[in-house]
Amino acid sequence: MEEAKSRRRVPRRIYKKPIGLLYQGEYHVGVSHEIGEGGMLIEAHSELDLENLILITFHVPGILNTTCRAEVRYKSPNSDVHLYGVEFLNLDFDVKRLIRKYVAQRSMDEDPLRDPHYSISS
Repeated sequence: MEEAKSRRRVPRRIYKKPIGLLYQGEYHVGVSHEIGEGGMLIEAHSELDLENLILITFHVPGILNTTCRAEVRYKSPNSDVHLYGVEFLNLDFDVKRLIRKYVAQRSMDEDPLRDPHYSISS
């Protein structure tokens, strides 16, 4: 997972929300774990293949509802949970801007370096 984080071009924010996935003609409900303007870390109840396209529907609280195409770019090696990194393919510029704003407004509990009680030894 650290390797995937080092390849990211944009920051992400913790985002644990239900999402809709259309994959190979079947609709599934999944859960997101992180979001950034370039993509999302998702958990699916079924196995997705790398490099395949999905249609993903999600809601950023207080900002927007959107649907876009995404490509499965990362698959977690952990076989107990189906975690995938997906890259947004056709996200509108204004939607990217709103997601960037949402990510920039992360709370203290999501960023321990901004927590006044955080120390390197903890």
